[in-house]
Amino acid sequence: MRKILISFLFTLLIALNSGLTWAQQIDSLLNHQIKALLSQEKIKILITDSGLGGLSVLAEIEKLVSADHTFKEAEIIFVNALPSANFRYNSMPDESTKIKFFDQTLVGMEKWFHPDIILIACNTLSVVYPKSDFYRTSSIPVVGIIDLGVDLIYKNLNENPESKVIILGTETTISSNSHKEKLLSKGIKEDRIISLACPNLETEIQSNPKSDLVKGMIDLYTDEVVSDFKDRKLKIYAALCCTHYPYVSGDFKNILSDKIGSDVTILNPNSAMASIFSGINFSRKYDSSKVDVKVYSQTVLSVDEINSISEILQVTSPSSAAALRKYIHKTDLFILQ
Repeated sequence: MRKILISFLFTLLIALNSGLTWAQQIDSLLNHQIKALLSQEKIKILITDSGLGGLSVLAEIEKLVSADHTFKEAEIIFVNALPSANFRYNSMPDESTKIKFFDQTLVGMEKWFHPDIILIACNTLSVVYPKSDFYRTSSIPVVGIIDLGVDLIYKNLNENPESKVIILGTETTISSNSHKEKLLSKGIKEDRIISLACPNLETEIQSNPKSDLVKGMIDLYTDEVVSDFKDRKLKIYAALCCTHYPYVSGDFKNILSDKIGSDVTILNPNSAMASIFSGINFSRKYDSSKVDVKVYSQTVLSVDEINSISEILQVTSPSSAAALRKYIHKTDLFILQ
């Protein structure tokens, strides 16, 4: 880690004299840190989410790292950042409260796990993170899912000029306008971007993604955007900008396609985040990889949550499904400041 920090500081000096904007400097430095980490023999990857949606990122990364033998040893940890089952981020009274609780979570992650890299597999928390003390003080590379989602959306919209996107997310994510503003800054016209908040859908998906209630909520919320797609010749994308939503991507695709009258293409930022660890062509490859997967939560997970999500994870990564079923209930996960 000391070598990485020295390299990071050297790259910082170059970036500061390059004429890049501060945001571009941060992106450049983060990419440099990630490349350095990916060349290591051993790595500890920590993934966090305000719930269990990010477990799909865990499963995809475990599958990729195990198959590609990218590292000789990899420890992949998922931390549920939810402080309490009855106190969820999207129901917190204001942004300062969200920042406070996520800061406590991040400090706890650094103290208990000492990760090489943190992946924020949560759009809500990716919005909050840059406003935290941890963002300003920690040297650990942290990757938020919003920028990866924006890049995925931009790539598809840019390749298909006659297209629009529906950005689907929680109330916090949609009200922040982060995806929309970043797309506008890249030159995408505003009339090609439709944002749709789906209140409490992530909670119901976590409880039971196969329930009629989940399908009914998707059907109800998507009614709001049907009138925006009168031209049936347009290519339509649906960006699932909540990490829980890919668990029901088939429902989103089928319901939207039926209402709009043309095939809707799903964009999944979860897969974009996992792809950080795919296709790596470093000189040090290994005959095999020792991959250890663990799941931690300060909140007690219900049997229904564990069973419903582990059943989906089992298809991609049996190891991740097993880790969820044997999750570690750590009551002192957050560090109060």
